[in-house]
Parts: sequence; structure tokens; C-alpha cells
Amino acid sequence: MNKTSPSLPKDYVKWVNKVNGRWLVHHHLSATTDAFVADLAVRDPERLERACRIAYDLVHDGGFADDPKPRFYGGLFSLCTREEAERYLSEHLFTALLQPHLKEEELQSGAIAAKLSESTFGKVRAIRAQIQEKMKMAKGC
Repeated sequence: MNKTSPSLPKDYVKWVNKVNGRWLVHHHLSATTDAFVADLAVRDPERLERACRIAYDLVHDGGFADDPKPRFYGGLFSLCTREEAERYLSEHLFTALLQPHLKEEELQSGAIAAKLSESTFGKVRAIRAQIQEKMKMAKGC
């Protein structure tokens, strides 16, 4: 897949499943992601396709300097409802903090609870901004 000839949305879902299955992650994030993708595939396949596209774009636009996992998982879960975030991200605080629906006070209190350094909190803010930009662009896909 390349940026000049994007594939059909179904291919983005396959790509997400393939990538998620290959990466080593903490606290069962891979299994949580599998459950989320399976749930959305049944309940809201269009939203799943958009979320997978956001994850793909974030990973491929992010360059090679940083670990792509936060952008991948942040993008994939970016279209979560609050209820879905509570269900799927309760053990994944960093990914939960990337949720664009969080208000500033929720973001601040979550960062304090997670004991994030200033540097890490800056990364959270930067990735959230990237996610919000991709979400604007994804409304049409």
C-alpha cells in the first residue's frame, strides 16, 4: 500500500489486524484491540473503516523518528465513544489519554494519575493534535 494509490477501506481493516498481530505491546493491548475491532465490525463497520484509515494515515505520516504504536492505537481508538473507551481502554491509560473527546481537565487529571513526565505529556498533546487533524480529513472517507 502506498499513499498515492490508497486501497479500499476493507484493506485498512486487514492492515490494522495484521499490524496489531505483529507488535509486542503491554497489558493485553493486542487482545483488547482485537475485541474492539471485532465488536465494531459487527456494530458499526463504517466507523471501523474510518478508524482503521486514521490509524494507517497516522503511522505512515509520522516518519521514522518515533515509535508508531501510540499513533496506531491512538488513531484506531480515536472514534471511540466514551463508553467504548471505558470498556476497552481502562487498562491502557496512555492510549486513553489520546482520546480526542477528552476535555482539558480530564486530560490533565489523567496525566497526573498516570504520573506522566512533561516530555511524555507533550507527546500526548502532539499525537492528539495529529489525531484531531486526521479525524477532520476522515469524515469524508
